[in-house]
Amino acid sequence: MRWRQLLAVIVLFGPAFISQACRDGGGDADADADSDVGTDGDGEGDADRDADADIDGDIGVDADSGGDADGDHESDFETASCEHTCPSAGSTRCVGNTVEICASHPDGCMVWDASVDCSDGGRVCSAFDGGALCISCDGGALDADASAFDEASLSTLVGLSSVTGDLVIEDAPFLSLGGLECLEGIGGSLIVRGNPDLANLDGLFRLASIGGDLWIGYDPEAWDRGNRSLVDVDGLSSLATIGGDLWVYDNDALTDLDGFGRLSSVGGSVVVAFNSDSLTSLRGLHGLRSIEGDLDISDADALTSLEGLEGVESIGGVLRIYNNQSLPDLEGLRGLTSIGEGMHIWYNGALASLSGLNGVTSTEGSILIEGNDFLGSLDGLDGLTWVGGSLAIGDYEFGGNPSLVNVDALSHLASIGASLYIWYDYALTNLDGLSALASVGTGVFVYENFVLPTCEAATLVEQLIAFDGRVCIRGNLADTCADDGSGCP
Repeated sequence: MRWRQLLAVIVLFGPAFISQACRDGGGDADADADSDVGTDGDGEGDADRDADADIDGDIGVDADSGGDADGDHESDFETASCEHTCPSAGSTRCVGNTVEICASHPDGCMVWDASVDCSDGGRVCSAFDGGALCISCDGGALDADASAFDEASLSTLVGLSSVTGDLVIEDAPFLSLGGLECLEGIGGSLIVRGNPDLANLDGLFRLASIGGDLWIGYDPEAWDRGNRSLVDVDGLSSLATIGGDLWVYDNDALTDLDGFGRLSSVGGSVVVAFNSDSLTSLRGLHGLRSIEGDLDISDADALTSLEGLEGVESIGGVLRIYNNQSLPDLEGLRGLTSIGEGMHIWYNGALASLSGLNGVTSTEGSILIEGNDFLGSLDGLDGLTWVGGSLAIGDYEFGGNPSLVNVDALSHLASIGASLYIWYDYALTNLDGLSALASVGTGVFVYENFVLPTCEAATLVEQLIAFDGRVCIRGNLADTCADDGSGCP
């Protein structure tokens, strides 16, 4: 029995229980199978019980129990039924703030029994690998960085209410984070990565604030540092603020972000990326209203909706929606009105609409819409009036949008601060939607759009006011207008 499980039993039941446990499972050669559960049907010390009784004892029921006058114990064995609800005698678990212990019921079944309310004395129930016990939150604050990589290092953090520096939990054999249940605040960053067996973060259920970053699986210096068995983040249900970035990255079994239900403020970026095919929902992010840095939703092939982000009104950095192969639209961003540094929408194989971006009227950065195979229009950008950087509809490296037929949704766009790129959009037939465009800063590149008449591109350049930048018109549908390749790369 591991030290914490043994300690839990001693704390809960005292030395008498340990003594009894030793008698029950101590390997007495003469003891019958009834002793395994500590219950005999007739209540006697039946040292001379026959072999038939021993067989019945294996399921914790005495052959003579139930008043079987004729001694037909075989009938009792056949009719007895038992559904065990817990694994073995002495096992413990947390249910709320109560420790429950697995014990033998009079009918022989192993059942959970409420034993100790940890709230007595201001303690909390701590669920560790293989058991539970009450711990006191009297450890105070640790004025330093801390790390947990094995049981010994984790034990030094038990009872702490705060860590003023960083807390790093990595490359550890933990199944859970039991022992951290008293932790309410971290002044620095919380980093949880490279823990292959960690199934949940339940030990952090009191954690309300993180001053720095929260990285779940992310490592800027190495690949493949996720938590492979992590199914949910429900243990972070009290977390309200993150001062820096939130990274949920490369966790193969993660299905949702529901544990972030109280999160209302992120001071940096929010990055949810490379969580394989398991992540199906972002609804846990519904409390977010503003993101100071970037919003990056990438490589989530099972994600069919951005619901959960509808409360986000502003993004200070870049909006990146990248390589999500089941995402049909951006409706979950319908509350968004401000994007500081642009948007990059790349390689989303099922994306058919940009609806959800209707409230965005401008950005100081660039807008890149590239490699989206089923995007038929730019509907959703109807409110866009100016772009401070470049507008790229297609790209020589990432490819175009082969189903895009028109750019009519850009009818209010008047100004582009840098360059306009329209590349490799094989179904595009006209540029009528750019009729209001009067100013482009550095260049116009209309390239390899096979059914777009060359005159459409030439007319666009002619309508620009005081434009003296580079021009590249080449590889489009030949007509009466000539190519202008003078500015082509």
